[in-house]
Amino acid sequence: MLYICTIIKKQNKMALEVLIVNGDRYLVNTESPAVDKTADEIISSYPQEPTLDWDEVRDIDLERAVPAEILEMMKNI
Repeated sequence: MLYICTIIKKQNKMALEVLIVNGDRYLVNTESPAVDKTADEIISSYPQEPTLDWDEVRDIDLERAVPAEILEMMKNI
């Protein structure tokens, strides 16, 4: 399951990574000033001591998070 969290442009900079909590993938912008708060909110919504990991963004993450027409536009830039 993929959730979009904190995808906020900051001076046209975006650094997307995937936070994995108990196997659920969350796409986060690590350049966002709210990334720590967002990660804390995600993690606190799970039972005590969830399994955490980070991963690079994979095509499947973008396909699930971004509408197809937007992905197509991004490919043409």
